[in-house]
Amino acid sequence: MLLLLGSPDCRRDYDAGQLDADDARRLQVAPGLALRADWQSSRVLKQRARQHALPVRSLSHSRGAAALCCGHGVAGLDLEALRPRDFAALLASCARPAETGWWQRQPDALRAFYRLWTCKEALIKATGLDFPADLRRCGLWPQPDGSWQPGIGQHDGTVIYWSGWQIEVTPGWMLACVWPPDAAPLPPIYWQALGRGPWQLPPMAGGRALLPWPGPLPD
Repeated sequence: MLLLLGSPDCRRDYDAGQLDADDARRLQVAPGLALRADWQSSRVLKQRARQHALPVRSLSHSRGAAALCCGHGVAGLDLEALRPRDFAALLASCARPAETGWWQRQPDALRAFYRLWTCKEALIKATGLDFPADLRRCGLWPQPDGSWQPGIGQHDGTVIYWSGWQIEVTPGWMLACVWPPDAAPLPPIYWQALGRGPWQLPPMAGGRALLPWPGPLPD
């Protein structure tokens, strides 16, 4: 798995002539998209992945920054700019009582909310569930050891657990990445940044090493 991370200034490399067929059709229907920073930075990442024949698995953008997960296998991600909102009202519409209780116990309400929110959106993107109808089904679930794990509630009351993490990857942006659990040793997740953003990924998250790609993107 490879994560491409684009800071807002990477939009300078946007080239409408390099859009794929789906994005070109979207632009015909809504030409105003071409002026949005989110559109430009996220399409720069898609174009970079396509140049190297890397399949796109999940794409997200927020406030001009963008993140893209590419490679083989199922995965989902969500990127959100941290900003104050009416968190209690939002949680009332999208969270289970246990998640609201978890949020209320956290010392940093803003970052705790975005940890939960990005986890929910990443799970929905990975599985094709409905947004916003399935937000309560997706999210963080308590474990016997006191930790909380990404998962999706089923209609019979069981939970299908996923692997993943939610981290502040650059000051002011939270990124969640999820993938189905696998008992086998997991290969590292590589990442590469475009633009001048101060991306700060830890060396390990969710049981997988996070390593900067040591050079040009793989062919």
